[in-house]
Amino acid sequence: MPRAASLLLAFLTACAAPTAQNARQMTTRDSAGVTIVEYPRGLVAELPVWQLGDALTVIGGEDADQSHDMTGVIGGLLEDAGLVVADETNMQLRRFSTSGELLAATGGRGSGPGELLYLTQVLRSPDGPAAMDFGRGVLVIYDDSLRYLREVAFREFDGGTRYQVIGVEDDGTLLARGGPRQGHSLEPQKSEIRRDAEVVERLHPGSGRIDSLFTTSGPEYYHLTNGMRGRRFAMTSFVGRNVDGFLSSEGERWEIVGRDSSGAIRRVVRFDLLRRPVTEAMRAAQLRLDHAEIDALPPGGFEGIRRLAALDFADPRFPDSLPPFDRSRFGRDGTLWLREGTAPSDSLQRWFVFHGDSLLATLSIPAGFDVLDAQRDRVLLRRTDSLDIGYIELREVRVGR
Repeated sequence: MPRAASLLLAFLTACAAPTAQNARQMTTRDSAGVTIVEYPRGLVAELPVWQLGDALTVIGGEDADQSHDMTGVIGGLLEDAGLVVADETNMQLRRFSTSGELLAATGGRGSGPGELLYLTQVLRSPDGPAAMDFGRGVLVIYDDSLRYLREVAFREFDGGTRYQVIGVEDDGTLLARGGPRQGHSLEPQKSEIRRDAEVVERLHPGSGRIDSLFTTSGPEYYHLTNGMRGRRFAMTSFVGRNVDGFLSSEGERWEIVGRDSSGAIRRVVRFDLLRRPVTEAMRAAQLRLDHAEIDALPPGGFEGIRRLAALDFADPRFPDSLPPFDRSRFGRDGTLWLREGTAPSDSLQRWFVFHGDSLLATLSIPAGFDVLDAQRDRVLLRRTDSLDIGYIELREVRVGR
């Protein structure tokens, strides 16, 4: 039988009406040396539903002193016996016990050893927490007690501070995505929706050597004359490190790509999950937030931003459907957490929890909470009240239906 005919026969066989049994069975097959794992919709619908449990500790609030003020927190990490938060207000990492006791803090704002000028990211390294200082273009690495160890300067690499750090290897090399970007010409009004290619690379401090591993896509955006704006409800990709290499997805569908340490694709896991349509209520809620953000700008000095906003509001760009997922978190216990595409009008945000090829469960979290870090038994959450005062909550996760 000719190859084209055999492929067609295989396709028609696969598309035959599913029985009640195979609609709930995971399938695995090989395609040119890549393992393809597929979860049908019936199996996904029967997933365990985990519950958000009681708060183990709450830090912050109106009466909190400076060391416990959480209003400027932009990120956080779970630890065996506590947590670390990254605060852009005072440019510090702070370590707390599970009961909320302050155990250690980094040096604060400045250019000295362990100090930070513009904190934009916190992540784990083999030595302890690491902070990206965009102001000086360095990654500052601390031990588990938040004692300063060393820093890596990004100016020795072509991508400079355009890199987003994915991880730090045991030998000190960095895994990062981004790097140099091509410039765009000014647009008279609006450009089409775009996604820039981003290269995942291994950076070797000291030598400046760069090993390119694979390419992914950045979030959707469009140009507005001399500015640019992220598309509302944009598709966005993720890349993260795991014990076998990398997990990634372009964000166009419910699909997770497993790669080895060289970046080669070894496994693809697909899930038959529907994307939610964008409704008029979703559009209206998002536009209210956008207008409120512009209205909150102080008078004077922001006229250019207001002109671009007026141009954008005259023809807002919305997709037909929400993205499959819009946020990702990699747990230190090997779990991957993906938030289903969410709109401002939603009262709950639904997270899907994965481990390897397994889709473990879903967990619903009230709107208004930002998940900073997560693992099977705990989640680290941030929220603000009506006065924009910040709180950090460490919550237990109750496993089961």
